[in-house]
Amino acid sequence: MDVPHKLLEILASTSPINSLEIAKSLNLDHQAVVGGIKSLQQSEGLVDAEPSNQVELGLTEEGKHVLKNGSHEFVVYSAIPDEGIPMPELMKLSKYAKLGVSKALAAKWISVSKNEANVQIVKKLAPSAGDDIQACLEKLQDLSISEKSDLKKRKLIAEKKTTVYAVSRGPQFTTRRVKEETDLTSDMVSTGSWQEYKFKK
Repeated sequence: MDVPHKLLEILASTSPINSLEIAKSLNLDHQAVVGGIKSLQQSEGLVDAEPSNQVELGLTEEGKHVLKNGSHEFVVYSAIPDEGIPMPELMKLSKYAKLGVSKALAAKWISVSKNEANVQIVKKLAPSAGDDIQACLEKLQDLSISEKSDLKKRKLIAEKKTTVYAVSRGPQFTTRRVKEETDLTSDMVSTGSWQEYKFKK
């Protein structure tokens, strides 16, 4: 996609536009849109762009894992059969199994006891009410203050600063970009074609 040209087409009907919103509507990475804006700014007067900082919540790598697979405690709970499971087997579940056991114990979802062979056996204590943590990550932008705080403590989400641009049509706006030339050549003068070019100042 020719991002600069696409931005000009959008600006022709709507001005100003928000770079973050445009990135989402075009299904593009925000930095690709920012690159397109910077390209347009090289042509004097074509567009005006005002930057501002915006803080957004984003998933950490661990948060992405939980969104895809479920919270560590819910994954642990779901893996336990009715008769229980030896702790060493449960630890093979994922790299987050130990944390999952800790969280599931705190939530009183599971119990740990030792069998005759002195092996820790993990059993379900009560039916799970569901995976609230994964559900919270699915509604990331609509979290309550306490939910945000809990997810930050668990390092599942983090605040991310983004420079967003409000882009509007400039005084020399056109949807047809004219390549600016650096030098006036003798050919341009002799043929009169120099009149068709814009020159960098």
